[in-house]
Amino acid sequence: MAVPDHDPVMVVSVRASPSSFGHRLGRVLASNRRLVMTWATRRGATPVWTAQARAAGLTVEHVDERPAEPALWERLHPLWLAHADDLRSQRREDRARNMLREAHQVLPALPGSARVDASHRC
Repeated sequence: MAVPDHDPVMVVSVRASPSSFGHRLGRVLASNRRLVMTWATRRGATPVWTAQARAAGLTVEHVDERPAEPALWERLHPLWLAHADDLRSQRREDRARNMLREAHQVLPALPGSARVDASHRC
């Protein structure tokens, strides 16, 4: 996704419930700035993130579908789990624990999932 060099961008990872989405974004975004977020949804489902973005006062400017991303995680997460001891010895303990928790939580939900990157303006 191309963003002009003269327009500063903040990339934020937000794991927010729909009810707290707008509040959390309002704390970090300055007026008239862009936010790029990766959204997860089920293939073929009506995306709820567009309504959440509008409710937070954001304009959706552009959407890029990422059809290959779920397959990437379907390959990577089992490797993390299979090499858990290596992760623990090569990463900080909290980072390894977070990676393994993510693998356990996300892996079952990947079949049938879809990802998109969306550019928003506040």
